[in-house]
Amino acid sequence: DAVRAAGNAGGKAVDLFLDDLRKGGKDKISFLFEVGANNGLWSNHVMKRAQQACPGGASRVRLTLIEPQQVFAARLRAMASLWRGTFFPAAAWTNETTLSFFLSSFSEASSLSEQM
Repeated sequence: DAVRAAGNAGGKAVDLFLDDLRKGGKDKISFLFEVGANNGLWSNHVMKRAQQACPGGASRVRLTLIEPQQVFAARLRAMASLWRGTFFPAAAWTNETTLSFFLSSFSEASSLSEQM
C-alpha cells in the first residue's frame, strides 16, 4: 500500500537517520527536509517512525516541507502543525525568482519544466 511504499523510499538513508536519532542524546536535534513534498506521505511516515524509534524521537526532529502545489497546501500545513514543523508553499530553486510551475494530472510529475 501507499504507506508501505512511502516507508521504503530512501529506506537505507531513513534507517541511518533513525539510528543516528536513537544514538543521539536527548538534546540532539535532527533535521528532516522534504523538497517537493507533494502530499507529505513520506515525511509523515518518517516522523511516525522517529516517534517509535526512541522516547521523544519526533520532538527532536525539525521537519521542513516545501511544495508549490496549492492542492496539497492545507494537508501540509496541518502536518507541519502536527509535527511542530514548517511548511513553505514554494518551489525550491537556485536563486530568488518567479517561475512558471506546470501542473500535471499526475501530481508527482508536476514540474518547472514544460517538458513532462
